[in-house]
Amino acid sequence: IKRIILRGQTSGRADDNEETAKKRLNTYYSQTLPLKDFYIQEGKYAKIEGMGTIDEIFASIKKAIDAVL
Repeated sequence: IKRIILRGQTSGRADDNEETAKKRLNTYYSQTLPLKDFYIQEGKYAKIEGMGTIDEIFASIKKAIDAVL
């Protein structure tokens, strides 16, 4: 929540405030996260670490996609 609020302050995004951040997180936990188990059961889930350079993250995504093609 702190990161989202800080982003709002530095980018000028009016919707990046504490109330909106909490709503986004609630939506994530109630609607998006449950999909993880579904895709794990389908054998179509790949965990991608979002830390690193853009090129490193892209390489991880490409590797995951290539593994299922």
